[in-house]
Amino acid sequence: MELIHFLKSNPSFAKCIGFDPIINYVPSEATFSSFKKEFGPSYLDKVIVFTVLKGIKEGIFDISYLVADSYPIVFNSFFNNKKSHGKFKDYKEYYRSPLEANFGVKPVSNSKPIYDKYGNPKNAMSYLGYKAHTITFLNVPIFTVVSPASANDKNYALEVECNLSNLFLIASALLAHKMGRDDLLSSPKTLMYETAS
Repeated sequence: MELIHFLKSNPSFAKCIGFDPIINYVPSEATFSSFKKEFGPSYLDKVIVFTVLKGIKEGIFDISYLVADSYPIVFNSFFNNKKSHGKFKDYKEYYRSPLEANFGVKPVSNSKPIYDKYGNPKNAMSYLGYKAHTITFLNVPIFTVVSPASANDKNYALEVECNLSNLFLIASALLAHKMGRDDLLSSPKTLMYETAS
């Protein structure tokens, strides 16, 4: 469902991969599901890689930036979904151990507005759950750290950055090995500089 919404709301991307959202030609969810069952994940991975490379070549994707962001992971609980959990208000009645999830605030989507009891639109809402702090490249998450929902983003920025540096160092080491430059492995600084150029 998210894929269909994404394709309809990003016509330049949809057109680049062969759909025409202008005349409303984006396949239904059932079509995507049957396609996913028919072709294995390795084929779909190749399609995604080809599409991303084509998007870079045609200037649709900007490859000069990494994006750091966070998003909510809503915990399936009485607070978030009263219909599913009936009258269980105390987590001790419903869950065996104390929860690491806690309360956080998330922005409200314009496509699904939420109103207070007086009918005024709300800009944010409280939720019980977690928060994912992630670094993405071309809308593809390359590293994620999960925290309780109340955690401040700045407290996890350093952890995400350090892990990203480690990931880049590992990728550089693999690239140096493929290039036959194992001599670069003794100095991390030289390794990253040489493999990047």
